[in-house]
Amino acid sequence: LRQTDFDKNYVYTDIITIEVLKDRDLSIYPNPSTNFITLSYADNSLLNAVINVYDVQGKIVFEETVTEDNKEHKINIGSYTNGLYFIKVNSGEDSFKGSFFKK
Repeated sequence: LRQTDFDKNYVYTDIITIEVLKDRDLSIYPNPSTNFITLSYADNSLLNAVINVYDVQGKIVFEETVTEDNKEHKINIGSYTNGLYFIKVNSGEDSFKGSFFKK
């Protein structure tokens, strides 16, 4: 693969293959939200899933392992500072990454 810069200099690089994984059917709503967000998982229960919420600087602001056998899980975000947050859910072989906005 040849990459040419604006100054006409170029470099050849190797071609690599990446695998794009389909996000699982997990929804975050309402988005944006003020007090609570709900995680809704279409395929399976969220039992034993590990949920991490990160602020824009990458700091973990919430971490929890789900202990109830439900397809929905609420998280209280009322004390969060307004702004963008990222969420990561790991449940065995399934994983999901998403974001929500606290207003």
